[in-house]
Amino acid sequence: MQAARTHRRLTADLGADRLARVEAALGQVVKGLSSGRAQTLRHVLGEQVFSQLGARFGGDRVSAWTRAHGADRVRAFAKALPLETAATLLSDLSPTALARLEPLTATELVDLAVRVPLDLLEQTSRVLDGATLRTLADSFGDDLHPVLNAAHPTDWADPTVLRNLAGANRAAVLEVLGRATRPKTLSQVLDLAQRHVDEANLTIKVDLPRQLLSYLRTQPPAEAQAAAKMLAAELKDHGHAILRHGPQVPDAALRHRLKTGTAPDGSQSAGHWAATRFRSFRVMARSREAVWDFVNRGLKIDPRFGPGVRGNPSKPPFLITVEHGRGTSRGVFSTARPTAVPRPNAPGRTLKSYGQAIDSAEYLTRTQATVVWEEARWQIKQHFPGVRDFDKPSKMYSKDALVTLREPK
Repeated sequence: MQAARTHRRLTADLGADRLARVEAALGQVVKGLSSGRAQTLRHVLGEQVFSQLGARFGGDRVSAWTRAHGADRVRAFAKALPLETAATLLSDLSPTALARLEPLTATELVDLAVRVPLDLLEQTSRVLDGATLRTLADSFGDDLHPVLNAAHPTDWADPTVLRNLAGANRAAVLEVLGRATRPKTLSQVLDLAQRHVDEANLTIKVDLPRQLLSYLRTQPPAEAQAAAKMLAAELKDHGHAILRHGPQVPDAALRHRLKTGTAPDGSQSAGHWAATRFRSFRVMARSREAVWDFVNRGLKIDPRFGPGVRGNPSKPPFLITVEHGRGTSRGVFSTARPTAVPRPNAPGRTLKSYGQAIDSAEYLTRTQATVVWEEARWQIKQHFPGVRDFDKPSKMYSKDALVTLREPK
């Protein structure tokens, strides 16, 4: 009875000839649905969309898509995309995902689907909205897939993270992220590195962000985390340890310093028999933590008060040496006599130039730092691989360090 009434209404609406043509075109659609449901879908989707989708995929699938995604989205996809593509998106992406991915158009979704597997797009939609994905796609182009595969993809919702990493060397960024370093952590490293350069008033150009990005390409996530931590600590103390002794410093810069007295940041000294860098930021962080621990426990300094107050020692600075038990440095040193050469920034004066270069890794197993009271707080200054009490002829330390650590292998 219901089917007969529906057929009479359709005949009255369309006319017998047109209804016959529609039924012939819909064929599979009408077979897959009740007449009432078919009429409803024809009404909400439009006759052309209903006919095309139903004839290709069957009425039951068209009905399921419409119930799940709504008629507006089904109709928009069918009109904007090839039918097979529309069907894939409607079948493989959940209604929740497609809702989260708005305001992306159907064409933009297809562009994403070309670069990113749909299961990853579905997963990503849970943490990033369509507007953020559009910006990521514009920024990273064909490299969108590895970008979305990064650890903690929610980091991309931060505009600062996206701006810092999209503007850096693409291959290096992808390699660092591919090692499971968080985008936020890498962004912090680059941002803090640039602040170091900006505040250092250097006499030469040093691209510290680029150096650190290049260095972190071969490092685990823990190294990037330690780098961000040390950069922040050094900025707070106005230190130069990273610019002169950071693990990113090239070997050539250390050999140049041994010969010319010119540090990697361009500062000029009278020359020294050692030119070294920390083996890693993790070593640097452990050293710094050990120094502060000795300050608090060994020297019994209350960080809330200055020298000579509430029982604090009264005569800083304090030089703290830390024995790590294994190589903590990369660099070179010399046991030979130096040659006196003219000092570039001091006419009439000379500096010590060392031609011999011995790898420091096996011998310099310590770090050292000077603790001072400045700006009404305790700070660490001159933090670098330890040369204090090192006997060059024997290539051994002549005195015990104040602190001894057990370094992990």
